[in-house]
Amino acid sequence: MPSSSPKSDYSKLILKIVNDENKKPIPIGIILKKILLKIKNIDRNIFFENINYLLYSSQLIKLKNNKIVIGYPKAEIDRSKFFIGTISLNSKLTGFITKELENESKYFVHHTNLNGALNGDTVEFALLKIEKNDQRLKDAIVTRVIKRKKNFFVGCFYQKKSDYSIECDDKKMYLPIKLVSGQNLIDQTKYLFEIISFKKDYCLAKIKKNIGHITKVGTDILSIIYDNGIKIDFPNEILNECEKIELNCENERQYRRDLTNLNIVTIDPKTSKDFDDAFYVEKKNDDSFKLYVCIADVSYYAKWKNNLDKIARQRGNSIYLIDRIIPMLPFKLSDDICSLNPNVERLTLTCEIDIDNFGNFKKIDVYPSIIKSHRRYNYDEINSFFKNSDLIADKKMKLMLNDSYKLHKILDQKKQKRGYINFNIDEAKIIVNEKCEPIEIQLKQLGEAQKMVEDFMLAANEAVTIFAHKNNLPFIYRIHDLPDKKKIDIFNIELQKLGIKKIDLNSNIEPIKIANWLKENKNNENIDLINILLLRLMAKAKYSAKNTGHFGLAIKNYTHFTSPIRRYADLIIHHIFWIFLFAKNKYSSSQKNELKNELQEICEKINESEVISIQTERDVNNYKFAQYMIKFVGHEFDAKVLSVSPYGLFLKLPNSIEGFVKISSLKDDFYIYDQNNFQLIGRNKKQIFTLGTKIHVKCIVADPIQRKIEFDFIRRL
Repeated sequence: MPSSSPKSDYSKLILKIVNDENKKPIPIGIILKKILLKIKNIDRNIFFENINYLLYSSQLIKLKNNKIVIGYPKAEIDRSKFFIGTISLNSKLTGFITKELENESKYFVHHTNLNGALNGDTVEFALLKIEKNDQRLKDAIVTRVIKRKKNFFVGCFYQKKSDYSIECDDKKMYLPIKLVSGQNLIDQTKYLFEIISFKKDYCLAKIKKNIGHITKVGTDILSIIYDNGIKIDFPNEILNECEKIELNCENERQYRRDLTNLNIVTIDPKTSKDFDDAFYVEKKNDDSFKLYVCIADVSYYAKWKNNLDKIARQRGNSIYLIDRIIPMLPFKLSDDICSLNPNVERLTLTCEIDIDNFGNFKKIDVYPSIIKSHRRYNYDEINSFFKNSDLIADKKMKLMLNDSYKLHKILDQKKQKRGYINFNIDEAKIIVNEKCEPIEIQLKQLGEAQKMVEDFMLAANEAVTIFAHKNNLPFIYRIHDLPDKKKIDIFNIELQKLGIKKIDLNSNIEPIKIANWLKENKNNENIDLINILLLRLMAKAKYSAKNTGHFGLAIKNYTHFTSPIRRYADLIIHHIFWIFLFAKNKYSSSQKNELKNELQEICEKINESEVISIQTERDVNNYKFAQYMIKFVGHEFDAKVLSVSPYGLFLKLPNSIEGFVKISSLKDDFYIYDQNNFQLIGRNKKQIFTLGTKIHVKCIVADPIQRKIEFDFIRRL
């Protein structure tokens, strides 16, 4: 943030050049050209430092098209009408307010008009009486903060001789933090601060938790976890309650089908500790199959509205980070009593499906069961077995796994035929040492074993939803909406840059069109970028009490049933089956109505939890990516442009690490942002930076705290 004047001050000259335009917007490149007529050999970096300082200090304004106009005006507030909306801040601490009930309308708030509003706050705002400029969003001022998004921040405490400072990890927290008296803190230590009073120019806070010294192993990840508002520890009463739980399958045998004689197996990653799904496949004489998908019956212990259920609902889901799991339920349940460990009996819910040799479901049944997993396999073992069947000696197990593979191929063919969209995105695996320092970045490999288990879980989730419909059960669905028109238009513009024929989706948006188009381009050299574009095109999947289908999977009926240890959405589905079907006589009408009436509220809560979890996982990964790149500062890399902004280029390295090249680094020309085509065009040489442009760069910044990696442009490839 340019909070002080640049080393060399050209600000007066810049302001005079912009003023001479009589309030007309002027491109940054033209400003630089005019300065070069007066001062030869000006350093471009210092020029941009001056521009950024003038923008930050409100003496200049940058418009959407990368043009500049003279300073931010002090304007009269239009007090005839006030609005409510949510404010989001960018890295320059200017705000954009989205008005309540309007996803598209946004209003610009300069940082001088924030009036203490922070990122994500719900605010009351008014418009400013500023002369209309079609190239600029409507200008607004925050008049009142209605609701704070958060009242906690993680920061590092620094002790000075007679004072102190607190540096927040969240760089959008611009208000200084002052502490209530009587708190003895340790220098260079991370704390979780609870804000007890928000003022216009500062916050008053107290210490909620000592996270650890900045040199302590794990403090970095813990800081991210706490800054996202995630609770790690369970209350003592919950842990005590779990310790008293005992597994007694004999008491349940009369109410459940005994499947312990089946060669049921689990197949999971090598590092997994909780196993919530198992399966068994049986091939019939008519070439049809019977698939059993057995899921841990967590609802037997976390009964509707008991303490375990309440804590699971609060957490929403387990969170899987590089060096730890933050579980939805205590480990006593997730890793022990509920986990489908081998050679022990466990309580489960089973989805049993008869499937013909075209992948069609002929019969579906869902019921409580008892199973005994006969073997725990990991993905590597089964992938090796599919290449060499001699690796497993047990003939019955070998036959079952071979039949499983045949069914997987049938289900896979069926889903491809209906239009299943396969997002083949490179996913990074961060390898860390004993100090949790990143030492290697690998790309995850998806083998046949992973695909097979995924196909069986997809089948079970679909079948369970169909079964619930037939039994008229209230339900929660996993839905995925159609892409919107604006995203389709952007998608086709980007495709043209890669020399790929666009998809006609405006007349009839069907997943099969996208799936077929993707197959046609599977050998394209930019297939990695194509998949990223596809992901940007799609709406976000979410939970809803109303079924609108799943576009990406190309199916009408879908839910999440197969992971109740780690997702509350699945646990609710299990509750529904018990309350409305398996044990309906044990529940009163008021209990049933209560669950039915809360379904949409539950959906909204778990959607919210999912967003926070994904953001936390992304924040931790980005921190570790930047930490990994510290040792490569000064090193050069080949890269591809992922997207273009008025400020520079977003790029991706072959190992999937992403970073940014500032426009000031493009020194071979003066580049203007073409907002209609999302590209930078050189004013003199007419060279273009756009999606897919191959470039050679040098890493110059790797900042884990800000989760930022920056590169200097060297040349095109």
